[in-house]
Amino acid sequence: MATRKAKSTHLSAVKKKATAKRARGKLAPGKKARGIDAADVAIGLDSPDVVELAAVVRDAGGAPIGAYREPLGGLPLMLASLPLSAVQPTPFQRDLSPTHAKRLAQKIDETAAFLDPLIVVRGEDGRFWTPNGRHRLAAGKVLGLKQITALISPNDRLAWSTSSYVKKTAQLEAKRAFLGKLVKAMADAGVELVAGTDAPAVPGLLPGYALHDDLCALEGAGLSRYQALSAATRAPGDFIHRSKGGQPFGVVAPGYRADLVLSTANPLDDLATLRNPAGVMVHGQWRDAAALKDLLDGVRESYRHAAAMP
Repeated sequence: MATRKAKSTHLSAVKKKATAKRARGKLAPGKKARGIDAADVAIGLDSPDVVELAAVVRDAGGAPIGAYREPLGGLPLMLASLPLSAVQPTPFQRDLSPTHAKRLAQKIDETAAFLDPLIVVRGEDGRFWTPNGRHRLAAGKVLGLKQITALISPNDRLAWSTSSYVKKTAQLEAKRAFLGKLVKAMADAGVELVAGTDAPAVPGLLPGYALHDDLCALEGAGLSRYQALSAATRAPGDFIHRSKGGQPFGVVAPGYRADLVLSTANPLDDLATLRNPAGVMVHGQWRDAAALKDLLDGVRESYRHAAAMP
């Protein structure tokens, strides 16, 4: 009796353990159904969500095929064919492998069908970018394709979220180019930009001097000099006053803090003139160019003294 009971208990424990192991290997379905209904998926090419995109595709020499709402988030997408020459990889992607592209072209040629559309977003000057189809695009070139099928989003959100920028890489120039396009797009969309950085410990990043480089970078991204100056004066003043309170600053107006820079030329003609100010007023105290030089010399000497210490 005792032996049978022990064996039965052991077998029961083994079965429970096996059942628990199988349960762990299964994926539990979501507790709540998500997405849109079937009746809301298909949309016409004359829908306001894609009608402009359809015209852009035709102007590029392509052909809109159909449109639908993505079943999870409802993002409008268009299936279309595009001239191969109209599509380019986004500026920030891993390097092309010619060997992989040739092998891919060979396999596509064997099936005589291109069955994997590119994900494409709208780029600059009417061009189209693919954030994930660099090798398929290269394979199409190897095959000499006239047209390539693509899923196109009219929404810039997909362009940023699918960009390889989110991946770690040492390709700093490509990253900088991507950030320039992102900053310009944000400015065009009316986003309030604030110059500067929240990472003061970066080697070579010197407060004050780095801000001038930032202004040049904003202008290089396509912002006007006025927009760049606003990002370093009015915008941070507004932001800090809203979040921290205190005396407002950032513009020359009654009641605002008297923080002023006197330049020898109009910075709207050349931002570089701000690198050598004729004088600065801080909290109502005036410092001319000579006084500023004395301050810088003092900082320089303190660094030299610190570096010479054992």
